[in-house]
Amino acid sequence: MFISFGSKLKKMSGMRFGFRLNGWTAFVMVFFYAIFYIIWYSLLGSLWIAYGTAWLIWKIYYFILIKPIKWIIRKIKVMKAGE
Repeated sequence: MFISFGSKLKKMSGMRFGFRLNGWTAFVMVFFYAIFYIIWYSLLGSLWIAYGTAWLIWKIYYFILIKPIKWIIRKIKVMKAGE
């Protein structure tokens, strides 16, 4: 089995998979490769910006609306407990 497997590999060594990249073909492939990465990292960056914006809006909402209401409720409870 191993002898025939080695001879099969030797036969397959002359085969080529894919295509050559030289001249304009290489330029076009690198161009599309670069465009793909620009789009991918732009998408990731825009999602991080959207996440940061949502986080900032939540923090503003929390500290302007929710935190003062909690503080007022706690003060009312303390005042009622002191009576």
